[in-house]
Amino acid sequence: MMRETGVDAVMAAEGLLNNPALFHGENGPSSLELAEEYVNLVREHPAHPGMIRGHLFHLLHQYLALFPDLRPELASAKFDKLVNFPTLIRERIAAMNPQDFEKEFSKQEPWYWRHRKAEFRRLFGIEDDDDEVKANANQQEENSSSESGDDPTLDTLEDVDLD
Repeated sequence: MMRETGVDAVMAAEGLLNNPALFHGENGPSSLELAEEYVNLVREHPAHPGMIRGHLFHLLHQYLALFPDLRPELASAKFDKLVNFPTLIRERIAAMNPQDFEKEFSKQEPWYWRHRKAEFRRLFGIEDDDDEVKANANQQEENSSSESGDDPTLDTLEDVDLD
């Protein structure tokens, strides 16, 4: 990318949270495939459930927007459920008509885009009168605090059966 564009540097930290294959191009793996790969690694090398949860919220953001009832499930999931969460998403997709899935999924915005839209509105002084947009922003703010993995009440690695 740097050679093609002539830039000195590229900053993509938050974009990579949603799509670690960002620089892979159009034919790169989906974020669901990456989530599956991630949980396979976590099975081999367990991590704190709060960290796993945070990564899955980022990777699966568009799928969770499509299946919002799964958000609270992910927010409260313990290790065993976390590592099986991508499978749960796959099951939901399989239950849908493929054309309906493609149509609905294409409407979902990537995780990072919500920040870009808010920044755009602020820069240009655009008020958002849409109650649904405001409700979504409030919900995302609430979810961000529960997604951080900093909650001391979250289960610990000691609770994980590693056998």
